[in-house]
Amino acid sequence: MRSLLRIFIPTKVSLAIFVAMVMICVGGVIETYAFIDDVPGVQKPPMYNYISVIEFWIPWVYLTLPLHLVGAALNLGWIVKFFPELSPGFTFPLASVFYAYILSCWAVYSWRRWVIGGRRKVLLVFIVSIVIAAVIYPVYAIFVIPELILADIIRYTSGYSLVLLVVVVYVVALLGIVNTLRELAAKQHSST
Repeated sequence: MRSLLRIFIPTKVSLAIFVAMVMICVGGVIETYAFIDDVPGVQKPPMYNYISVIEFWIPWVYLTLPLHLVGAALNLGWIVKFFPELSPGFTFPLASVFYAYILSCWAVYSWRRWVIGGRRKVLLVFIVSIVIAAVIYPVYAIFVIPELILADIIRYTSGYSLVLLVVVVYVVALLGIVNTLRELAAKQHSST
């Protein structure tokens, strides 16, 4: 049990990933205003005008999709009313931040345990992640849009970069889950 809890002791790398994911979570909540700006009584969240050039919403959706699916399956939507507000109508993404911490710690542990040992594994993780990110966030579309301004280029490339971060973390975390299950199955098989 202690070794399991040691996974969640923060390191410099896990904290850096966690901070990036918290920025995605908070930025995603703030950018939700773009979809509800015509609702009466909902004020523009603080920092909305400053961060709108960076794409946070789509990376946030991909980051928290498993959390939202599990929450919906377990009917946990009522918990949100207990979260603190960022501004009227916008709650702080407390569950997303907690999830981001666990995910960042597990990904760093998985990276150090199962990926970093071989150059081929590292290369494979990045190639798979780049391909997945390009499929779910087609940044190459900026090359076919006729009149791009600098803000569009920044938005597309920042969105792709943040989606790529999320995908790398998920690929490494899933690789860790698969390897953990293999080890548990091998221990179970050897004990019988």
